[in-house]
Amino acid sequence: MSRPIVYLIYRKVYHAADGIFPIGAVKNCFSVMGTVSYRVIIMNAGFLFSMMPIITVLNIAIFYAQ
Repeated sequence: MSRPIVYLIYRKVYHAADGIFPIGAVKNCFSVMGTVSYRVIIMNAGFLFSMMPIITVLNIAIFYAQ
């Protein structure tokens, strides 16, 4: 899809940019997910989410201890 989009916007001047376009699209998706998740964490009492790395490590340790 990147080739038609780049051609539509820039014509043949930037035809080499169609390889970079998917990378930028994926990067923007992760950037938006980071912003949205930050707002959800703040909205839902962020201190509970700050404990998640500790809880994850404890769960892994308990799993391997069994």
